[in-house]
Amino acid sequence: MNVESLIAWEKCPNERVPVILQQEWNGFVTGLFSVPRDRIQMLMELQLNYRRCRNLGSSVFIDCDGDALLCRADPAQTDLWKHSWPNEDLPQPEMRTISLWRDGKRGAVVSGWEGLIPVITQDAEIHDVLMLAWVTPLALAEAFAMSRGCYFSRSREELWRKGEESGNVQKLREVFGFFSKEKLVALNYWVHQVGGAACHDGFRSCFYREITDEGLQVIGARVFDPKQVYGKRGV
Repeated sequence: MNVESLIAWEKCPNERVPVILQQEWNGFVTGLFSVPRDRIQMLMELQLNYRRCRNLGSSVFIDCDGDALLCRADPAQTDLWKHSWPNEDLPQPEMRTISLWRDGKRGAVVSGWEGLIPVITQDAEIHDVLMLAWVTPLALAEAFAMSRGCYFSRSREELWRKGEESGNVQKLREVFGFFSKEKLVALNYWVHQVGGAACHDGFRSCFYREITDEGLQVIGARVFDPKQVYGKRGV
């Protein structure tokens, strides 16, 4: 499978695609890699071959917009990724995770960051990865203040309050910060997804397509019809 051809590179800054590494047995996110175009095929072949040799499903998923990947891994795969990605200033599987907010109460205070950083949103109960988006300090401050998922839309260049139009809001339960060398590099929202679907295509997760040897396979059923929820826009 040519994974490189599936990615919407025009949506990926500097032709680097975010790849989430999620532990298969407990659902915790342990890595977030910003993979350049010239390396994505090699890393995905490592993942797919490892799974194939053990008669496991691929566990590689692409999001609805084609600009992020999710890989579910066991401990040996985590080491495989670590050793095939040396000496990069990117979040690594051993990055520190610190609670920043929980049920309305602030935890560790983070200051001194600006611009956009990625946020991985998961179901607070079963840890399914629902989506990957981006936040600014203002978006994070509003998420804390409203106890709801709030992001920054890169296409509209404005705050994106999840569910404002569809009603499928995200009730914030906990927020973690991922740190590498004392620098905040990513966030992790744990939420309760109202309406059962985070994806604007009507699926529970934006990562509803699995990359297999036979092509893309849709995982799960559509929860709602986007045309009925969003009207003619369908987005």
